[in-house]
Amino acid sequence: MHSLEAAPKAVLTRRERAVAELVGAGLSNAEVAGSLGVTVKAVEKHLGSIYKKLALPSRSKLIVYLNGRTPPDSALG
Repeated sequence: MHSLEAAPKAVLTRRERAVAELVGAGLSNAEVAGSLGVTVKAVEKHLGSIYKKLALPSRSKLIVYLNGRTPPDSALG
């Protein structure tokens, strides 16, 4: 399992790490927003930033990354 805390601090902000961890736990954007006391739009913005910073194309790839599984090369694109 990848630890977001082990990532360089410049990579993800504290809020982005919190959003990523909740998404990795299976929460929807609305559930993440409610848990963190922010809007769904804010969660969407954080996810966009997370995808860009970690070079991930989607939520499913983020979940795979967080669970420490390496997707096959053909699934990376």
